[in-house]
Amino acid sequence: MVEETVINARMSPLRVWSTLSDLAGYRQWHPHYYFKRVAPSGSHAELSRPFLEMRRFSTWVELLREPRPFVFGWKSRRSKLIDFMERYEIAPTGDGSEVRHIVTFGGIFGGLAGLFLRSAIREEMRAHDDALQKALKRQELRPLTKNRRRLAETSRRAAND
Repeated sequence: MVEETVINARMSPLRVWSTLSDLAGYRQWHPHYYFKRVAPSGSHAELSRPFLEMRRFSTWVELLREPRPFVFGWKSRRSKLIDFMERYEIAPTGDGSEVRHIVTFGGIFGGLAGLFLRSAIREEMRAHDDALQKALKRQELRPLTKNRRRLAETSRRAAND
C-alpha cells in the first residue's frame, strides 16, 4: 500500500531538506514523531511514535538521505511480516520547492494493515504535512543572513576565548 501527498514551500530544496533532516528538531514541530537517539554512523536512528493513542512505540529505522538535498526519509523492516517506509522527495519549482510525502507499507501484514487503515493513514499524513508546512513557513520568515551573522559572531567569540 502506498499513500502520497504533495505540499509546496517557498524556499530552496536545501532549506526544506535541512528542516527534514534535523532529527533533533522533530520534537518541536512534528505532531507525532520524535527521534530519541542517532547511531554514531548517522545511518540509523531510534524513532518514537504514538501507538494505539495510549503508549509510545520506539523502533530503530534506517535513514534515507541520498540524493541530497532531494530525498529524506526512513524505513523499518520487521522480518518479512511488516515493512514501513516514509520519505519526502523534494523537487525545485519556479518559486520554491514541491515536497512529495510518500508512505509505504509492505510485507505480509503491512499490506493488509495499510488497506484496513488507509483513512487513518491519510488523516495522519495530513497532520504531518500541515505541521511541516507551518515549520517551513517559520523557516521562510527567518532570513539567512541573520543566522549567518549569529554563527560568525559565535565563531569569533570562540576564537577569542
